[in-house]
Amino acid sequence: MSCSADTTFFEGIPKEATPQCPSPFPSAYLVLVPTTTTSSDSMDKTSNESTTTTTTTTSSSTTTNRIEIGHSSQVVPNRNALVVGRQAANSDIRITHKSLSRQHALLYYYYNKNNNNKSSSSNDNDDDDDDDDDTVPSLFVLDLDTKSGTFVNQQKINSKIPAQLKNGDTIQFGKAQPSFMIQWMNHQHHQQQHPKEGSIAETEQQQQQTLDPLLEGLTGRERRQAEIAAMMATLDETPTYTKYIPTTQQQQQQQQQQVDNTATNKSKPLSRDQQLLHKLVEKHHLPLTDSTDMFVLEESHHTISAMVMDPTGARFAIGSMDSSLKLYDFAGFNPIDPIPFQNVIIEDGYPIRNIAYSSTGDRLLIATGSAQPYVVDRDGHELLKFVRGDVYVTDPSKTIGHTAAVTSVGWHPLEKSIVFTTSRDGSLRTWNVDKGKLSFDMLTCTDVVVVKHLKTGRKTIPTCMAVTSTSIAIGTQCGSLQIYNYPFVSKLRPQQSVRVVVPSKDPTTALTADSADDESVLSLVYSVDASKIAVRTKNHVTVWNVASKLSASSLPWMIIDDVPLDDDNNTPTMAFSPNGRLLCVAVSQRSNTTTSDDTSSKFFDNTLQLYSIPKENKKDNNNKPSNPVYSLPIRDNNNNGSPLTVAISGLAWHVKLNQILVTTPHSFQIWYSTDWSKKGILLTIGRRYNRKRHAEQDLQDLYVSRAPPPGSAVREEHIIAPNALPLFAGDQQQQQQRNKKKSKRHRAEEEHEEAMAKRIPQKPAKGVYDTANTMFTQMIMDTQTSDKIQMAGMDPREALAKYSEGKSYIGVAYQGNVERILTDKTVEEEEEEMKQGKRK
Repeated sequence: MSCSADTTFFEGIPKEATPQCPSPFPSAYLVLVPTTTTSSDSMDKTSNESTTTTTTTTSSSTTTNRIEIGHSSQVVPNRNALVVGRQAANSDIRITHKSLSRQHALLYYYYNKNNNNKSSSSNDNDDDDDDDDDTVPSLFVLDLDTKSGTFVNQQKINSKIPAQLKNGDTIQFGKAQPSFMIQWMNHQHHQQQHPKEGSIAETEQQQQQTLDPLLEGLTGRERRQAEIAAMMATLDETPTYTKYIPTTQQQQQQQQQQVDNTATNKSKPLSRDQQLLHKLVEKHHLPLTDSTDMFVLEESHHTISAMVMDPTGARFAIGSMDSSLKLYDFAGFNPIDPIPFQNVIIEDGYPIRNIAYSSTGDRLLIATGSAQPYVVDRDGHELLKFVRGDVYVTDPSKTIGHTAAVTSVGWHPLEKSIVFTTSRDGSLRTWNVDKGKLSFDMLTCTDVVVVKHLKTGRKTIPTCMAVTSTSIAIGTQCGSLQIYNYPFVSKLRPQQSVRVVVPSKDPTTALTADSADDESVLSLVYSVDASKIAVRTKNHVTVWNVASKLSASSLPWMIIDDVPLDDDNNTPTMAFSPNGRLLCVAVSQRSNTTTSDDTSSKFFDNTLQLYSIPKENKKDNNNKPSNPVYSLPIRDNNNNGSPLTVAISGLAWHVKLNQILVTTPHSFQIWYSTDWSKKGILLTIGRRYNRKRHAEQDLQDLYVSRAPPPGSAVREEHIIAPNALPLFAGDQQQQQQRNKKKSKRHRAEEEHEEAMAKRIPQKPAKGVYDTANTMFTQMIMDTQTSDKIQMAGMDPREALAKYSEGKSYIGVAYQGNVERILTDKTVEEEEEEMKQGKRK
């Protein structure tokens, strides 16, 4: 943007551009496209007095909000264009949406009088249409190289070339909704007087002129039959379409713009960092040239605690502290509104600590804060639950499951049935998810290894784990790296072990491992060929060569010092490149700047630092910390590139996709390269550039609109079937219509509630015959028994008193000395009667 004494000129547009339409032509208007729900706060129009006003006009029978593209909308005087953006101080037309930049686009009129005079004097034999085009001012929009872009008629315009706007065109700035429509009465009147060749209006006008002589003198049914016959005859004709050719003025303007852009690019050489990044990208095929927006989860209070990418590169999963597992699919990923296709609760009340995909990507192994991991399918449905061990047994090797919280999980890369888990009970366990034994429908472990301290030999806590096809690497809380061969050769001690060496600040002092106990291992990452492993602690990263056997005297292959990390979970925050030559390390450090009230800043300096892995292990360089070859800052694209207020919590570099997934406690971002990355997020990004409509599509729409429906002169909309009326639609169709109106998130919540309701056991019946298991015989006996019917609703004491003499509530035992006849005859009398009977 260049300034003069009177007027400020913007780069990329002609100096003859003006913010208002030249007299006597009327100004154009930005008309708000009417929608079902329109928020008045989404658009602010600032006048010269810096107040928000809305101009209302009546068009036909509808009333719409509109903004004049002219002098009344100008905030900053002496500029040759109107600025559309989000900043109130510098924007003439302000749109408060997070996707817009501070200065997003320019709107201006272009009316070259000198060119018109020359053309009129030299081209006397030109057509009248061309002369009229030159005498009408044009309205243009220029995108100021923004990330979200500007869309004209649902097509993203080039940020370096101005786009001409006409009456009826729709324009959308960034992702702001609703969009606008250009209303220009002068341009509309000009189009009606001089329609362009090859347009749909001209074609219909010619056809109407052809049909009028044939329809003269016909009325009623005969006229309708003649119209149908004429339209059917036009379908057999060969279609013709005249290609649009821009005017000479438009061609000159585009050529001049290209020349100016080329000169601008040559005058601005690349910086040193840009040149270094360009060399690294070309050499190592790095996916650091493009990135998506920082996708913020809708549930901002849910903190991301774990993440993993599918080995095939089709999906990725994110776990949160609220025990929710979010599954994303790249094929159906929406960059504007990133909603997971599945959101499930694994174990309510326990945060997700670690996630691992199987080698085929069909199952996931999830470690929560409890002692029981879970196995779910690729859609989030639970398949298996691990058993909990006996907490009263002190020896972990004697229990069939973990007795404390699980810290990390891993899946064997070749055997899809074998999984590994570590826990705070100090054990490493193997499980067979397909053929393992079950106890109360829960899986029991097959092997147990007790992880011990290298010095004392006592039980220690494993914090993280990395698995290859032949070995299992474990990082411990005591600061040691222990590697076991699989299948297990010995469960008593690891086959390779080393104390993580902390680099000494004094170069003359030898490296010692006594201070390793103070820093536990946070994460482990194997290289692609499994020849090297990177170990991360709180402030240091060391790379070890596991191809040669590690021992207590082994030295690290490379040392990376001063890489602080604010997050202490066991999710990996470093990754090897696909070729194994670079190591990407996430660094999060609080900003050293202070605010006005002398308090420390709440922002973090998040960067991705790239380190080159040396080819040979030089003993002289073992004590020297390595320097990064490039440092990439991670910032919030949604907030004009401002620093993040949270630290990086996860990092994954996919080998097949060549894309990097970066997560923070509340958001995630994907880095890629359009030249060296494959599939993944490119499946979604490429859709933005495939929305152009071709001439064949417009011609096909013309045919569809003119073609009559199948059948004769009876139109389809006049046929009314009785069963198609809303009265006969039924409840099912009404339910389908209600579901269509509901949002995708609402439908997902209802499906989740229905799935959870199926797992709830059947509740006891509240009524007499509420259950479906009542037998028919039982029902007959209950209904035919009069006693039970009479006793219903009566006092039980009164009912029992009927069977007691005198209705005494005390009982027979407390009635006092009452004569009781126990029997009518004595024993002697009964014997006498028996003797007399025998005599007879």
